[in-house]
Amino acid sequence: MPRLSSLARPEAAQIYESGTVRPSPAVAGGGGSLGAAVAAMIDRRIGRRVKLRRRALGMTQKTLGAALGVSFQQIQKYERGANRLPASSLVQIGAALGCPASALLGDVVSAKPVDADLMEILRDENAAALLRAFAEIGARDVRKAVRLTVEALAAGASCDGR
Repeated sequence: MPRLSSLARPEAAQIYESGTVRPSPAVAGGGGSLGAAVAAMIDRRIGRRVKLRRRALGMTQKTLGAALGVSFQQIQKYERGANRLPASSLVQIGAALGCPASALLGDVVSAKPVDADLMEILRDENAAALLRAFAEIGARDVRKAVRLTVEALAAGASCDGR
């Protein structure tokens, strides 16, 4: 799950997961590079997917680095998003991790806008933890029961003024 605090400010621009940026009127024409911020965000997202897949396989950074012919420090930089991953390396990493490169790209190739309200809610560590735990639930009926329970709790809390 991405750390949402690392995303660009929603008031600064409408940011699409594909990397397309539409600056808000207040920011358009101003200084700063939103394109660079979005590129860095994409680099971090891809790096997180590489790290998750590598860890799921029980592979070390050293082993992955050896498969690519780079040091484990370079793998660390890729996983943190500190260094940009060339497309050829992304394909090699995918092969070493037994998945297509497109799986490592994930949703960054879609053009859905990031929901700013949802992003603000998920900045709360309890909301993010709840979502992570919810994602671990495989059964659809259990997920629905959890959602209904949380909605009922929220309705009760708003009635009590808490």
